[in-house]
Amino acid sequence: MEQASSEADHGQVGSSMSLSSGVFTFPETGMYAIFVQADMQSETASTLTLSTRVSTDGGSTFNDRAYAIVRNTNSGGDARATAYSQMILDVTSTANVKVRFDFDTAITGSRIKGNTDITITSVMFMRLGDT
Repeated sequence: MEQASSEADHGQVGSSMSLSSGVFTFPETGMYAIFVQADMQSETASTLTLSTRVSTDGGSTFNDRAYAIVRNTNSGGDARATAYSQMILDVTSTANVKVRFDFDTAITGSRIKGNTDITITSVMFMRLGDT
């Protein structure tokens, strides 16, 4: 996934998520909504998945919690579509609860599309309130 051209372009209220080696850390405990928009492309008939994976042990083990899925039934060529997922996560510990996103790259020619000028693939974390 590519990052937008400038973080200043995007709104933020309060503390932001931190990112290290593909793993997101929450700035404070609470209930969070996580929204994913993934523009995916496949060159063959296939199912593409972007998984939202959650760890509750500090990042040692991650489990799938939500999927953004695109199914390409066109056996003759490219298909591109945008898929969405959303979930609510109870972050009880900023040290232990982490999130990462995994794209199924087993299919040759599959990719997540990005653009540095506009948002076509994105993730939004929204703190809803206290846990």
